[in-house]
Amino acid sequence: MAVVIIDVQNDFCSDKGITSNSGRNVKNIQAAVNNISRLLDNLRKLNTKIIFFKLIYDPKKIPLSHMQRMKIKKTKNLCQPNSKGIEFYNLKPLKNDKVMEKNYYSAFYKTGFENWLKKNRIKTVILTGVTTQICVLLTCVDAYYRGYEIYVLKDCVGTYEANDVALKYMREQCAANIIDSKNFIKSIRNFKKTDE
Repeated sequence: MAVVIIDVQNDFCSDKGITSNSGRNVKNIQAAVNNISRLLDNLRKLNTKIIFFKLIYDPKKIPLSHMQRMKIKKTKNLCQPNSKGIEFYNLKPLKNDKVMEKNYYSAFYKTGFENWLKKNRIKTVILTGVTTQICVLLTCVDAYYRGYEIYVLKDCVGTYEANDVALKYMREQCAANIIDSKNFIKSIRNFKKTDE
């Protein structure tokens, strides 16, 4: 089992980030980050595999259409290489945690994520992070296509709108188990037994 933390970065989560400055309310996202922090405190005591993903919109690596989309949404400089916006927001990976960069929405697309999962014999992914309806959802879809068991911790994912539609889609179309972090922590020993 691996807990996947997707795009918890200043530009998406901070009051001073580009998304907030473009007029979006980041309070729901910040609440999810607080829940992820509590989750990590518990999971690290159980030696759970943890992987952080950092989204970097490198103009040399992403298509022109995506750059145009960011311009339309007034987030032109979102997650630029070497900016403060790409730094993790209120979470810090520890020595044993894995950190990977991605240039697209899904954590599987053009990254070494799947190889890392196979190398560590991981069959179950626990999805957390932002935003629910884009990067979390598309990572969930790719995990489903690859045959992984999926859990989405509903209080540890955040968006600028309501989570309900994306969570319903992940449950119905990707067979994702939707659960809150408190119940997940209570049953973690059962998950670990299944995955070992």
